[in-house]
Amino acid sequence: MEAFPLAPQHPNIVGSFGHINDLISYDSQQVRDECDIVEIRLDLLLQQGWQLGQTPWAGLKNAGLPLLFTARCCSEGGAGQLTNHDRENLLLNVSADAALIDIELVNAREMVALRHHCQHTVSYTHLTLPTKRI
Repeated sequence: MEAFPLAPQHPNIVGSFGHINDLISYDSQQVRDECDIVEIRLDLLLQQGWQLGQTPWAGLKNAGLPLLFTARCCSEGGAGQLTNHDRENLLLNVSADAALIDIELVNAREMVALRHHCQHTVSYTHLTLPTKRI
C-alpha cells in the first residue's frame, strides 16, 4: 500500500466507481480533473462478476491517481451479503494497488489482519465510540 498525503489546506474530493465498464473506459485525465482520490467499490464490482486478480482500475493507477478501496456490507449500503472476513480478504488482496483503504470503525476490531497490514484509515457510519482504544 502506497502512502498518500492528505492536503490539510483544502478538502480532497473523492470520485467513486462502482461499475467495471466505467473503470475501464473512463479517461484518466478527466478523472484527475474532477477528483483527487478515486474510490473503488469492490462490493459493487463483485455483483458484476469481478474476481480477485482482475484489475479494471489499472489504467487509473498507472496514470498516478490515488486509489481508495472499500467493500461495504449491507448495513453500510453495500451490495451482496459480504461478511467482515470476506471484506477483509478482498481489501487485503487489492492493498498493493491502494493509497487508502476505507473500513467502518464499528468493524475495525474484526479486521485485525487488515489493520496490521495497513495504516489507519477508518470512516464513521452509525458510530458508537468504543470505551477503550482499539
